Amino acid sequence: MSRQLKISEDVYRMLSVLKPNPSTSFNDIIRDLIDDSCPFLSGELDHITDLEKENPGEADCEIHKLQQRIQGYTIDRLFRKKEYENEFFKYMRT
Repeated sequence: MSRQLKISEDVYRMLSVLKPNPSTSFNDIIRDLIDDSCPFLSGELDHITDLEKENPGEADCEIHKLQQRIQGYTIDRLFRKKEYENEFFKYMRT
């Protein structure tokens, strides 16, 4: 099932720049960005989709746990990014 997303003009331009070739879909670009930033998400969602068929309540619980895990993962990633930027700028100054 596909859904329509509203994005700003600047996000559209950034996605367009990220396209390796004109035939690449924005869906592929967004999926690659998600996979790069959170590589375990796709597999976890596949597991939860299977679980929804057997036990919807447990699937909801797993979604909540996954959201909490991703928040922590994202915060850690932002800290690592900041540390990398600080090291990069130190290197550039020397």
